[in-house]
Amino acid sequence: MRAALLGAAILTVSATAYWAQTTLRDWSLTGTADAARAELSASARATARLRGLDTAIAQSTEVLAITGEMSALLPDGVWLDQIIVDGQTVTLVGFGPSAADVTRLLATVPALSDVQFASPVVRDNSQSIERFRISAVLQPGPAQ
Repeated sequence: MRAALLGAAILTVSATAYWAQTTLRDWSLTGTADAARAELSASARATARLRGLDTAIAQSTEVLAITGEMSALLPDGVWLDQIIVDGQTVTLVGFGPSAADVTRLLATVPALSDVQFASPVVRDNSQSIERFRISAVLQPGPAQ
């Protein structure tokens, strides 16, 4: 009887030790899996930020190219106070002898569409200039 009790006690201790070892290993694996998930999530966020930066750089390069094209296109006597790029909308605020001529010139830029006045043109007769606010839609380039 003692041998049977001793055997049962040894079996119980062995089973308990095995269970404890297995549970600790499971907890360790769970912790490792959680850490791996967190690392993958951080990596995915970093990748998304990098893609966003790539897109912003491509758009900035396109806007810079269009700005250069507009500078070469606009005649002397026309100057811009602001170039505002908000998503695909470009707004130009400036002065010139003829705001209508500016819109006609901008309509020839292939990267711009829907060129129109965004507010009424104000004429300053003392200086023979018009203040204008023109908006246009920036067309996606071939790289987008």
